[in-house]
Amino acid sequence: MKYTHCGLIYDCSDIGNDIKKFWQLESIGIKDDPSCNEVDQSLEIFEKTVCYKDNRYEVELPWKRDWHELNDNYSVAKKRLDSLVRRFKKNPDLNLQYRETLHDYEKNGIIEKVPNPENPINKPVFYMPHQPVFRDESSTTKMRIVFDASSSHSFQHLSLNDCLWPGPNLNSNIFDILINFRLNKFAFISDIEKAFLQLTLAEKDRDAVRFLCTENDTLQVYRFNRVLFGVRSSPFLLSASIKTHLKKFHDEFPTTTECLNRCFYVDDFISGADSLQDALEISTQAVSIMDQASMVLRKWTTNSDELRQLWIREGLENQLQDNPISPRANSTKVLGMLWNTVEDYLIVGTQSLVDSLSNNENTKRHLLRAIGKIFDPLGLLSPFIIRVKCILQVLWMKEISWDEELPPDIQKTWCQWVSEVPRLSELQVPRYVPLTS
Repeated sequence: MKYTHCGLIYDCSDIGNDIKKFWQLESIGIKDDPSCNEVDQSLEIFEKTVCYKDNRYEVELPWKRDWHELNDNYSVAKKRLDSLVRRFKKNPDLNLQYRETLHDYEKNGIIEKVPNPENPINKPVFYMPHQPVFRDESSTTKMRIVFDASSSHSFQHLSLNDCLWPGPNLNSNIFDILINFRLNKFAFISDIEKAFLQLTLAEKDRDAVRFLCTENDTLQVYRFNRVLFGVRSSPFLLSASIKTHLKKFHDEFPTTTECLNRCFYVDDFISGADSLQDALEISTQAVSIMDQASMVLRKWTTNSDELRQLWIREGLENQLQDNPISPRANSTKVLGMLWNTVEDYLIVGTQSLVDSLSNNENTKRHLLRAIGKIFDPLGLLSPFIIRVKCILQVLWMKEISWDEELPPDIQKTWCQWVSEVPRLSELQVPRYVPLTS
C-alpha cells in the first residue's frame, strides 16, 4: 500500500497588509516620513536629472545602491516565461490579448526590442518576469500585463526594487481630498490615461527594465522606454513630474494649478467647484495643462448634467465616462468609495468584506482578516466598526489563539455583527455638504 502525504501552507502576508492599512486609516492615513537621507536623495536625483523633451518628462531611476550589485535575474525571468507559454497553449484567447497589448506598446514607443542583448554593456541590466492580471470591474482595461521588479534568484540576490529609493510620498492625503470633494456643489473626477507610461525613462536606465517574450517560438528581448507600474520609484516619479509640470503654469492658471496640486492622488483627479462656470473652467484648463505633458485626462464624471453638456460643447465627449465601473447603476469609484452621480450620494465599498465573510469561520484569524478588508477613509462606518474592535479587544484579553474557535458568547456577538454587514450597502451618505456662514 502506498501513501501520499500533503501539507497545507497558509499565507498570512495578505492579512498583515490588510490590517496595516486598516490601522493606518485610524490616523487618517498619516504615516511617518521616510528617513531624511532617503527623501533628500530621491528628490535631489530627480531635480538634477528631470528634463522636458518632445512634450514629455524624461526621468532617471533613483538608484540607492551601486547598480553593479544587481543580478540580471535572467534565469528567473526565463522560467516564469516558460510557465506563461504553457498557459498560453491552454488558453489561445489569453495569448492573443497578451500579444495585442505588447504590439500596442511597441507601436506607441513604450517598449522596443533590444538589438544585441548578449553584448556586454556598462549599464544596469535586469530581466523582469511578467504575468496577466484581470480586473473585471475596470471600464477600460480588463487584462493588464504586470511586471515583477521585485523578483530575484533568492534572498541573497538583490531585485531591481531593492536597488531603488522609493522616494517620498508626494500625494495629498486621501481624507483631505474626499473632504474637499464633498464641499463642492459641482463635483467631478477624472484620471490620467496610462499615467506611468507617459513618462520617458532615461536611455541609461532602460536595460534595467528588460523582459523576455516569444514570437513564433523564438525568444525575444524587449526593454521599456517609459516608466512602468511595479517599479518601486514609479509613484514618486509620477507625482514629482506632475508637480514640476504644474509649476510652469502657476502664473497663467493659478486656481487650476493649485486645484490640481491639491486634488491629485497618483493618477486620479478628484475635485469640483461651487459654481458651474468655475467647474467648467477648472476642468477644461486642467485638460489643456496636462495635455502639454502628454497626459490625457479621461473618464470625466460629474453629478451635473449641465456640466456634462458643456464638456461635450468643449470637445471632451470622447473623454467622458460612459460605462459605470460598478454594477450599481449610475455609480463610479472614487478612491475606493462608490459615488452615485445621479442622486449624488456616497457608499462605502463593502463587497470585499462580504466576500471574506462567506466561509463562515469563527476564529480570531478570520475576524482579523475580515476587518482588514474594511476601507473607510472618512470614518462613515465607525459606529459599526467599533463593535468588532471591542470583540477583538476581548479576544486579546482572553488570550484566544489564532485558530481557536471563538467562545460561545463572543461567537454570538460576532455572528450578529456579520449578519448585519450586507445592510451596509444600503447606507447612502449625501456627497455634498454645503457650508453655511
